[in-house]
Amino acid sequence: MSTEAHVAEALRDDALPLQAYGDFPPYLRRFMNELTYARDFVERGRIRLALVQSYVAIEDRARRDGSEGQAKIQILALVPMVTVDRHRMTCVNAGTAPGILNYGGTFLNLVYVCCFSFPPAADEPLLAQRFGHYVVRIHDPKRLAQEITRALQAERKLGPSPVVRCCRVAYTKGEIAAAVPTAEERAELAYRQKPPAFASDHEYRFVVISNRPARERRNPSCEFHSVEIGSCMDYTELDVLPVAPSPCRLSAPPSLAAKGPH
Repeated sequence: MSTEAHVAEALRDDALPLQAYGDFPPYLRRFMNELTYARDFVERGRIRLALVQSYVAIEDRARRDGSEGQAKIQILALVPMVTVDRHRMTCVNAGTAPGILNYGGTFLNLVYVCCFSFPPAADEPLLAQRFGHYVVRIHDPKRLAQEITRALQAERKLGPSPVVRCCRVAYTKGEIAAAVPTAEERAELAYRQKPPAFASDHEYRFVVISNRPARERRNPSCEFHSVEIGSCMDYTELDVLPVAPSPCRLSAPPSLAAKGPH
C-alpha cells in the first residue's frame, strides 16, 4: 500500500487503531552516549522524535547532515534541447536528446524521525565509537513502531492520524538513479535520503508525517516530540559495547539492507 493510500485509509475512520507499516528489518540498534536516555528507552519506553531538519545543524558532528530534508537525484531522460540564433535571439531548432535531469525536492508538512541502525555485528563497536556505547537492541522493530503509533494516536498532538512508517535510508543523494523513480518515491527521498558518505551508518528510520503546518518548524518547541509507550523490556535490551581502539573500514551492509531503495 502506498503512503497516500495508507494515510487516506486512516483518515476515513480515525477511531480505528492505526497500523504501523513499512520495510521492517529483523532487528534494529539505537546507540546512545547517555545511560539515562538508554534506560528510559528500555524501561519506560520514552522515545524522542526529531524534525528531519534538526540534523542540519545538530551539535553532534557524527550525525550532522547539512542536506537533510532535501531530495537530490539525477535522472537519465530525454531532456529539452533548444538552439537559439545568437544574433536574432530566435529559436531555430527545438527537440529532445538523451541527458540528465537534476531533481530536487522537499516537503511541506512537519516530518519527524527516530533513527536506528541495522548493522552487521562486526560494525557495532565502530558505530558505538561514533554514536555512543550504550546500545538498545530492538528485537521486534514492528512491535515498537506499532506501540509508538498507538501512543501518538492516543495523544493526537501530531494530528489525527500519526502513523509510524519504517524506512531504509537510501544513500543516493546527488547520484544517478538506476531507474526513473515514481512520483511517490521522489517525494519520499526528502526524508529518507542521505549522501553516500553516511552509508556506514546502516540507518533505518521511523518516520511520522505530522498534519501540523510547516510554518511551525520555526517554533523551537516543535523541534522534538517525546512520547512514552511504557516498558518495552520484553522485546528490547540494553547493552554496553566496548569502543573500538582505532577506526577501521566498516563492512558492507547486511544482505537484507543491500536490496536497494524500496
